Amino acid sequence: MNFISNLKIGARLGLAFGLTLCLILAVAGVGLNSIANADRLLTSIIEDDLKKLTFANSLAEEVHIVSRVMRTVLLLDDPAAKATEVKKIDAARTAYNTSREALKKLPASEADTALLAKIDDIATEARTIKTTSSSWRKTTKTMRPWPCCSSNLPPK
Repeated sequence: MNFISNLKIGARLGLAFGLTLCLILAVAGVGLNSIANADRLLTSIIEDDLKKLTFANSLAEEVHIVSRVMRTVLLLDDPAAKATEVKKIDAARTAYNTSREALKKLPASEADTALLAKIDDIATEARTIKTTSSSWRKTTKTMRPWPCCSSNLPPK
């Protein structure tokens, strides 16, 4: 402290100004670093997470379309109307497969990969049930509970 006391007032003010300037530069550096980190995080969210969410929503929408149209096919008796509805199912499945392949190309964590594998297993099982119920409906003329699906229903 004796060193500072021996300095003239101009030197003391200059030293105080220099220290203040160094602190301001340090705070600015920390701020710029934080902004760069936030930018990287937002870029990751926009480039990866938003794309994943868009494709996942597309998958859900296509499953909804197939389920709704499958119900319609099962209720229809007119072969021409059924053929039109089956084309909708094929288009929805094609869109589903396109979105699924695009989703597969995006970077994924182990948890994401496990979840996608589970989705694929459920999709395969659901397609089997829907194909079986559709085949059953082609062979019967009465509306009653579908034997192909009754074993896969959850208990009441």
